Amino acid sequence: KLYSAQDNFLDSLNTLYLLIEEFYREQAKELGYISYNLFAEDLKSIKLGAFQPVVQDFLDKTKEIYEKLLAEMLPKNLKLSKNNFYRFDLAPLIRNVQFDKYFPKDKLLSTLKASYSDLGIDMDRQPNLKIDSEEREKKNPRAVCFAVDVPQDVRLSIKPIGGSEDYAALFHETGHGEHFANTQEKVWEFKYLGNNTVTECFAFLSEHFLSNQGWLTKHTQMSKEDSQEFIKSQIFHRLLLVRRYCAKFLYELELHSQAKNPEKIYAEYLSRAVGYKKIPSEEKRYLIDLDANYYVVDYLRAWFLEAQLKQKLTEKFGENWFERKEAGTYLKSLWAKGNKFTGEELVKEIGYPVISSEALINEINELLSSVQLTSKN
Repeated sequence: KLYSAQDNFLDSLNTLYLLIEEFYREQAKELGYISYNLFAEDLKSIKLGAFQPVVQDFLDKTKEIYEKLLAEMLPKNLKLSKNNFYRFDLAPLIRNVQFDKYFPKDKLLSTLKASYSDLGIDMDRQPNLKIDSEEREKKNPRAVCFAVDVPQDVRLSIKPIGGSEDYAALFHETGHGEHFANTQEKVWEFKYLGNNTVTECFAFLSEHFLSNQGWLTKHTQMSKEDSQEFIKSQIFHRLLLVRRYCAKFLYELELHSQAKNPEKIYAEYLSRAVGYKKIPSEEKRYLIDLDANYYVVDYLRAWFLEAQLKQKLTEKFGENWFERKEAGTYLKSLWAKGNKFTGEELVKEIGYPVISSEALINEINELLSSVQLTSKN
């Protein structure tokens, strides 16, 4: 009832969002593009049509794994079956409160610094990377990175509350922070304007420390059994997010191509990818769930690229690459380029021909297999 009660408000809001959508199309034409999609391709340095089968392939190849995990997580986390699973259940479904005791508020900063120390990065000796962790009353608790003056003044802000989500958020923003703080590019455009795929890749690499068995063993007091369940929940969370963004991308292609009934396409694509039941209210959200300039592409390519970078780090420095100073030196060499690289240039720099979902699919399968295998033992 609460969810559907927003419908009338969303109707009025969508009137404004439609004007914004039309404004973007007109702006693209004023810049000389015959369509918004062609403008976005130049902006993102990507052929959207060529990326479409990559996204669809990920959805196809992860469908069975995702549905098995969903069937396990729904009764475990929410006491629900797939028949009564709706979109408004997503937030509590992926909220892992049972593991929060292993991620105490007072250990957040020390754990972060210890993790980067293993890579040979002493965060206490980085005067250009400041962390504001004061618990002011009206401060937003969510972690955020501000690249004020790259690389001389980069700031992280968080109001620690504890829990795995709090840790993941700060680790993610620290990935951005280290990227900007280690930039050596002098050209302003290469420091600030580049392809967001690259910095999001580094952010996800940092965030996903929490999905590594070796990291959990070293930096938490988590039992072996709980760590296996936690990793499984992390796999599920990531799969849900990536599949959701795959559906968003496929839908946005239709929307910006001015397909008929985009609200119905949105509701269908999202419910099919994530597995929840459709209700009429879903269609009301087809414009509010939209970021300008295809930011969905940056996130998707970053998830795929991060898995490829992690695969390269593992090949070069071993399974526990995050404990090797040589790995930190290698990452610094990539961070030094700032935002000069596009995603396609970075993937070649680390030794792969193109950004592909294969490494992420393999990582998910391997993590899930090891968790399940260990559980049986």
